[in-house]
Amino acid sequence: MAFLRLHSLRWVNSQHVGASTLRIIAGLVWAVEAFVWLQTGGAAWMTFAVAGPVLGFYLLSRWLTGHWGSPVVPAAAVLAMLSGPTGSTTGSLYSVPAGLMAVIGSFLLFGLGTLAALTKHRWNRTG
Repeated sequence: MAFLRLHSLRWVNSQHVGASTLRIIAGLVWAVEAFVWLQTGGAAWMTFAVAGPVLGFYLLSRWLTGHWGSPVVPAAAVLAMLSGPTGSTTGSLYSVPAGLMAVIGSFLLFGLGTLAALTKHRWNRTG
């Protein structure tokens, strides 16, 4: 998956039909794979050893070409890196009271709704 992510830095979305979709699907598969890997006893350093160079090459590509590539590439690398801390956090969520989780979830949804309302002019184009 990391090789596909690095290779996708050279793709031009307008020239390749489905390039952005493939980037998103590969990023999700990579993040899920890293999460499953760490939950089944994999070493966290191996995830960082793969995702770190992907982030490095993404920044190097930016420096050499002068333009940012697809933001899905570094997002997937960060998700893969965060799969270890996320996995250890989910185990401790069982001891948190349900009322506190409801309040946290409400604030999270309120924030997402506010973000969607503030950026509506960017993603809701009519006419």
